[in-house]
Amino acid sequence: NLNFSYRKKLNEKGRNLRVRSGISFSDNKDLNFQNSTNVSDVTSSVVSNEITTKDEKNKSLNYNVSFRYMEPIVEHHLISFSSSIDNNNTDESVDQRKTINEISENPFIYQLDYNKQVYNNQIGYVFSQDKIQVYLSGSLETMKQKLEVDNTSINNNYSNFLPRATVSYEYKKGKRLRLRYNKETELPNANQITPIVNDFNPLSISVGNPNLTPEESNNINLRLYSHNFKSTASFFSYLNYSKTSNAIVTNRSVDENYVSNRSFENYGDKNIYIK
Repeated sequence: NLNFSYRKKLNEKGRNLRVRSGISFSDNKDLNFQNSTNVSDVTSSVVSNEITTKDEKNKSLNYNVSFRYMEPIVEHHLISFSSSIDNNNTDESVDQRKTINEISENPFIYQLDYNKQVYNNQIGYVFSQDKIQVYLSGSLETMKQKLEVDNTSINNNYSNFLPRATVSYEYKKGKRLRLRYNKETELPNANQITPIVNDFNPLSISVGNPNLTPEESNNINLRLYSHNFKSTASFFSYLNYSKTSNAIVTNRSVDENYVSNRSFENYGDKNIYIK
């Protein structure tokens, strides 16, 4: 991981700029082994012995860059412009080999390449005077998603408008109340959309859904913060509410042989309360 942040105040009236960037890289190698003895059903004496090995390699490279510029209009009123890009690349290779009663099956080998890019361009308004600060903004978000595995290729593009609002009020020295609202979107990850069947564990089989679309969430946060300068003690309390539409959920079923099958789907709404 490597992160960089630069802030510069250009004058006393509020003109300033901020630049942020980050990069991270990971390289994982896993060798898994499983030996299982299976009975076809409870009344049968037919027993099979399965030995499975799975050699898995995962590499990821992620980077992000963002820029924000804030310009004063008149006293206490400012306008801000920001732009950002977030890029995620994942490469996965799997070599899975299975032997049933000492008879080798055809190896299961695949290479997966996944790329996700999120572009965000935002314009905002800031009001700041004495005890109150108000921030309102709207951004145009463009998301690009590409996945290539075997003979399957997925290429999706989405555009969204994301509003954001924050009101902060310092009703007493060291005591502040803040209300924040924002809308967010979340793309399904590579495991959720890949059509490859993962049957390494014969009793728990999973497969992704290439038709998944992003979920959208509206979030409200209320935070109360209090700091005593004499004792240097701080206290805070918060309440979060999030409503997600087009939510990505797990679809799980168990068949007559007690094998769990899992996939994913967009289904309805979900609500989360945290306090």
